[in-house]
Amino acid sequence: MPSHLPPGHARTLQSRLLRLGAWLLVLLAAVVVWQLQLVPLAWQLAALRERVAPAGATALNLSGHRVAIEARPITGIADNASGLTYHPGTGTLFAVINRPASVAEISTTGELLRLMPLEGARDPEDMAHVQDDLFVVADERHNRLLWVRIGPQSRRLTAEPVTAVDLPASPLRNQGIEGISWDPAGQRLFVSQEIWPRKVWLIEGLHPGPAPAPAPAVVREWRPSGGGMVPLGDYSAISLHEASGQLLVASKLSGMVLAYAADGTLAGTLPLWPGFGGLTRRVPQAEGMALDPAGTVYLVSEPNLFYRFDPGPP
Repeated sequence: MPSHLPPGHARTLQSRLLRLGAWLLVLLAAVVVWQLQLVPLAWQLAALRERVAPAGATALNLSGHRVAIEARPITGIADNASGLTYHPGTGTLFAVINRPASVAEISTTGELLRLMPLEGARDPEDMAHVQDDLFVVADERHNRLLWVRIGPQSRRLTAEPVTAVDLPASPLRNQGIEGISWDPAGQRLFVSQEIWPRKVWLIEGLHPGPAPAPAPAVVREWRPSGGGMVPLGDYSAISLHEASGQLLVASKLSGMVLAYAADGTLAGTLPLWPGFGGLTRRVPQAEGMALDPAGTVYLVSEPNLFYRFDPGPP
């Protein structure tokens, strides 16, 4: 406080600074609440129900999904189970583990089938099956994509960079690309950025495999219709339902899975809270999500918990 101010002025200035500090704290708290979506779940669901569009014949009915396997520890994985994808050729799931970098093959009931070290990746957060033995992996720390081939006899894996894609950089370290999902019909890749800012990118023209691409891929932001994305605390995982074209977006902070129809309208919700979908406890940290052709939703939650939600009646 300047010493030359009269006592009365000094007290007034001090009072104003205190009020300004209080308002700044309120503003900061409001920003945190908005980013993390710390609002009552009932309010969220009431607002979402007003926006859900009528479902088509092939659409998922997320509200009808019921948990068949809840919080089963994956024996053989101690920590850091992250992204998840379904391989239609093997009928199994593949998950990435970021420390140490590795890939696990898991049965659809949550048993570990094999664990393979992954060389060439620093911080793998998600993976997506593309075709045959080819997968794409999201490496968050370096904000890049990697090709990985996993055959029936693979025991050690080597990742190769996807060179034809230049993803927008994240302003925060370790807050980059978090979820990926391949669209085989459209030959395109959905990529989610976790937080600050939350984004979903659509990569078109991606040439599958590490061979030189004929042209650079096109990266653009994917936005749903009808006023944009429903606010969620983060985008921790995404997965495409091929039969209907619905894109599922999961948030570990909000404890929610939302489904968007192919035209971008909100098509369904799956709260990851006790009392919803048969859950007895909240899914603590939904980091990976996958769908099979029957519409079964699989989740992995760090450190190593496995969930399966079976579809109900249409």
